[in-house]
Amino acid sequence: EALQRARSNARRYGLRSPSLRFCCGDGLEPLKRLGSTTRWQMIVSNPPYVARMEEASLDREVKDHEPEVALFGGEDGLEMIRGLVPQVEEYLASDGVFLMEIGYGQESQVKDLFCSKKWKSVRFWPDCRGIPRCLQAEKYG
Repeated sequence: EALQRARSNARRYGLRSPSLRFCCGDGLEPLKRLGSTTRWQMIVSNPPYVARMEEASLDREVKDHEPEVALFGGEDGLEMIRGLVPQVEEYLASDGVFLMEIGYGQESQVKDLFCSKKWKSVRFWPDCRGIPRCLQAEKYG
């Protein structure tokens, strides 16, 4: 259902590039499954990042309408993200950009995951309340 919505949105906004692909899977596993050796200019991810201990504080509309697998990223919320960063390093092209949504209060811990010399810049974009919510990491060329 999520892939159908993404494809529909791409058509709606005129995104018809032959290099635009929609894949379903855990992390970048679909690329491995395809045996892809392609390096991507941009990878975008919205991984599960809610810490299990925050479950009680989630808004009811979130808890009632989102599947658990899309919400919870382990005890600290970073389990999926820790596994995703090395995968992105492998599949992102030189000078490529990685964008990823993060949870409240995770900026410092997530930034530490990008301390290797493969990244030339790491910055965070705030949401409408000024809370860092989107990581933008650029890989060295």
